[in-house]
Amino acid sequence: MSLVRSIVGYASKARGEIIWVTVGQIGYFGGIAFGIKLLTNFLGPQGYGELAIGLSFAGLLNLFAHGPLSQAVLRFFSICRERGQLPEFLALTRKAQIGIAVIVAFLFVVSGGITYAVFGKGWAAILMVSYVFGLATGINATLLSLQTALRERGTVAFYQAGDAFLKPLLAIPFIYLLGGNGLSALIGYSVATALITVSLLRVTLRHVALADAIAKFANPKTMRALKHELWSYSSPFIVFAGFAAVSLYGDRWLLQQFFGSETVGIYVAIYQIASAPVVLLVNVVTQVVAPIVFERAGTLSSDDQKLRSSRIQRATVGFTAIALTGYFILTYLVSEPLLRLFTAPVFTTYHHLVWVLTLGVCFFQIGQVLVLKGLYQNLPSVYILPKAIQAISFLVCVTIVYRSPGVDGIAGAVVVSSMLYAASVAIVNRMIHGRSN
Repeated sequence: MSLVRSIVGYASKARGEIIWVTVGQIGYFGGIAFGIKLLTNFLGPQGYGELAIGLSFAGLLNLFAHGPLSQAVLRFFSICRERGQLPEFLALTRKAQIGIAVIVAFLFVVSGGITYAVFGKGWAAILMVSYVFGLATGINATLLSLQTALRERGTVAFYQAGDAFLKPLLAIPFIYLLGGNGLSALIGYSVATALITVSLLRVTLRHVALADAIAKFANPKTMRALKHELWSYSSPFIVFAGFAAVSLYGDRWLLQQFFGSETVGIYVAIYQIASAPVVLLVNVVTQVVAPIVFERAGTLSSDDQKLRSSRIQRATVGFTAIALTGYFILTYLVSEPLLRLFTAPVFTTYHHLVWVLTLGVCFFQIGQVLVLKGLYQNLPSVYILPKAIQAISFLVCVTIVYRSPGVDGIAGAVVVSSMLYAASVAIVNRMIHGRSN
């Protein structure tokens, strides 16, 4: 009963924010569903698979660079505001973005040339465009983290939904102009996200709190100390990225290697349909809860800060687990009509994978919600082992069925590795709780 009362209490207090976040996430995943339906019909499995591989390259850039930066921005905004260090915080964020852009430019030239020599101009073009898309997406993610930390829910909702719908809409003219392949769609994605990012940047720079902080002098000594804190917090996420690269993109790379882009296209479309509602729910929950938890935790200098943040985190985990259990049962019952509704007919052959992949995604997302405990305590490094367990167990499962992994074997590996990930995060959280007492 105490869990239910906690959930109801926090939901009542944050009702307006919950509505905005829910609207934004529904718009965002509505755009994804629209894009899947549109592009699976325009591109077919082959072209959709090429697009998925291109998006995975951009995803790697986000994992290793902008992902850690966005996490640090979301966590340390409230801390720096409490300390009066926003000018230094924003100056460091800007410098980090410039550094990432320089690295991307270097990779664009070097890896693009290598890929052209080894795999030909088609894959080289996909890789190079994916860097442009990844850079735009990463800057956009950092700006959205700032807006989320400011609790500007309406702005976040508008730009998330706008990006999701604009990408497939702009992909279509490029498909008509350049041909029905993954590269054409990826160019459209890049243009769409670049436009969204420029607009969001202008809105962010006009925010009163940020404009005032930007105009103030950033103390170099304070910046050096803060830079060390930000690096200490964000560096474990770079380690996470190595493991996440396997768990998030290993399935499509393996399928590309074994069976080609057509199988990748079928698998990724099914995975997106299976995961979209789960990620929608978890994104709504975490976007509402994370900034509130971080704000209430603050610098964790008092028992009241520790108690209030812990209560919200526990209530969040309980609500998420109950909701995802219900959704998994529903997916098991309606997997085939669900796939027919959102994809082209050729994709429905593997409709049984919808509920299998949903199970894996549910366990993974529960693990992600559990991770919030270590994040608000500024202990992200404690989750290196769970991330490693997930990646290694995925590879072990694939190795067991390596003679004919297919989409069934890959999906099974996703489920097993996700279950082990959620369980290991829960064990780590128990250890953190024991230490804090």
